[in-house]
Amino acid sequence: MKTESHSINDVLAKNATSFFIPPFQRAYAWGKPEIERYFSDVTRIIDSELDSKQQDKLEHFFGTLVIKEEKAGFANKSVIVDGQQRLTTTLIFLIALRDTETDSDKVEFINQNYLTNNSSTFQDKIKLKQVTKDWDSYKALVNGLEPNPGVIRIAYELFKKFIREKKMLNPEVEFKDYIIAIQRMNVAVIFLDERPFKGEDPQIIFETLNSLGKPLSLSDLVRNFVLLKMDSESQSHIYEKVWHPKIEEVFDNNSSKFFRDYLQYKKATSLKVVSDNNTKELYQQFKDFVDEGFEKHNHFIDDIVRYVKCYKWIITEVVNDIISRDSSNDKEIKELLRIIFHDIKSEAFKPLVLGLLEYHQYEVNGLSLSDESLITALKSIRTYLIRRRILGLTQGENKNIVTISKRIFEIAGGKISMIQLLTNMIYRLRIPNDVELSLSLKSMNFYKGLNKYSKLILGKIEENNTKVAVDFRNKKVTIEHLMPQKLEDNWKADLGDNFEEIHQTYLHNIGNLILTEFNSEIGNKSFQEKKSKLQTSSLNYRLDIIKRDIWNQESIIEHQANMIK
Repeated sequence: MKTESHSINDVLAKNATSFFIPPFQRAYAWGKPEIERYFSDVTRIIDSELDSKQQDKLEHFFGTLVIKEEKAGFANKSVIVDGQQRLTTTLIFLIALRDTETDSDKVEFINQNYLTNNSSTFQDKIKLKQVTKDWDSYKALVNGLEPNPGVIRIAYELFKKFIREKKMLNPEVEFKDYIIAIQRMNVAVIFLDERPFKGEDPQIIFETLNSLGKPLSLSDLVRNFVLLKMDSESQSHIYEKVWHPKIEEVFDNNSSKFFRDYLQYKKATSLKVVSDNNTKELYQQFKDFVDEGFEKHNHFIDDIVRYVKCYKWIITEVVNDIISRDSSNDKEIKELLRIIFHDIKSEAFKPLVLGLLEYHQYEVNGLSLSDESLITALKSIRTYLIRRRILGLTQGENKNIVTISKRIFEIAGGKISMIQLLTNMIYRLRIPNDVELSLSLKSMNFYKGLNKYSKLILGKIEENNTKVAVDFRNKKVTIEHLMPQKLEDNWKADLGDNFEEIHQTYLHNIGNLILTEFNSEIGNKSFQEKKSKLQTSSLNYRLDIIKRDIWNQESIIEHQANMIK
């Protein structure tokens, strides 16, 4: 590599050069603080220039640009490896300066020298090709059109405002003074050598340059790793046609989690949760996996794209796509996924279910899962999670469940079932049996102890008993204490002499709880009033509640038994 000092003006004013910001770069992100600081630097140079007493005119070091040159016909294409925020900001500033001018010669000066290039291969001969997210807004500004709302438009409007305010404060400031300021803003330009024996891997340089700034996400690093070694045309094609629409737009802020869970499934090994502290470690594991498992990066892209829709179904609470092969099974599959990942919020099972969905959607080594096989496996997972949470058992799931992924082919081949795999886990990862479950439900504070899952469990018990689905997610449907939390005299009489002990023992017990949409209306009312109201409910209730004449300890225990069986 070689390093040269240039003014930002000299870099931008090269007539035979076009600039390309590759898709691995972040979108434009400078906000008001950075724009204010930039304009402050410009005005300090101008004030120095206009100060007749100051002999040594001020210059400003604007930072570093890292450029990799590519030949593009008769023109040069400068790929911006680092420094796109500085370059873009300067061009937005020059557009704002152009648009505050009425002199057509000055307008044309900026257009011809900084914004366009007759030899450019980019649309409208624009000299700088932005990343996909920013391209439409930047292109509109160059062409004198209204840009889309966003950070580029905000920066442009701020610069116009600052230029006009400066003119009002100091009418001596002219167009040429701003151009002089740009000529005195210096950058250190690092040119990367294209010759392979020099060992200048742009990806390594990019990682090094960004190690001191805001940490790159795992998704950023994986994208960069996959795309950066390609030429700029291949980068643009793959990013705009595949990576951006099929991965980034689908997952948005969940892209890094997708890559981690994909890798966990592929390796059948637990990996650390994605965070700023361990991104580099996960990234290195990802690079090793890609280098060892795929001959070309294109092959890796083809592989990972096939998992996108499956992971989307996992992280999307209400799925609109058709998942099942037989439409009659679709609702049940979606409901099971929603319970596992949005009601119970299991992270541990994401890689495993990603694999189950792969075998359901595609044929893998001649094997696949039918709708029925997938439903059976998901029901087993739901049972496993609910039973363990009733007993307060969650430790070890994140680290160990993923190892089952390597045995999905056995499930698809009919050699073993998911419930068998889960039942045969080591003791601390066991699925609780009926005796454990019954003892726990009889004695536990169900209302408070299972606060996150109590509506789900009550809803599923009612559904199992009545064969009618209960909308437990509806905020209007809440948990009602049949024996109320505050006892009136009529309740004390029904409970008998030991009303205090009974109240303390059974208030939050599963035998005293139901789902209802009338909680606020029937709170402390008598059992007869509650029963009368519950008979009009759209929800289904066990007959052992509605047909009773009194609600006491015996009633609670009998209802408890009916709920648990």
